[in-house]
Amino acid sequence: AVDPWMQVEDACATALSLSQQVRLHVDDGVDAQDLVPLLHRQREAVTELQTALGTLVALPHPGQTERRDQLGQQLRQLLALHDTSLDSLSSRGVRLAGRRRIR
Repeated sequence: AVDPWMQVEDACATALSLSQQVRLHVDDGVDAQDLVPLLHRQREAVTELQTALGTLVALPHPGQTERRDQLGQQLRQLLALHDTSLDSLSSRGVRLAGRRRIR
């Protein structure tokens, strides 16, 4: 059986890593055209994370306080990276379809 916590943790780590790569590329001034494949991979990773979270929240998880708190911290970091990357792209004149701040 697949551990739903492990699925969420893995999906979150992947999304976070890709978001950090996007942020570094944006900070380095990489051409928007070169960012597109990475942005697509990032979107796929976030979609996987959303699916995994949907599965996890439907299950009871007693005794998982530490894991929950660590995951919450990673999700906050992911949201912050998302928002600052969007702000940086916007300031460079890059317009993304569906662009919106999450919080």
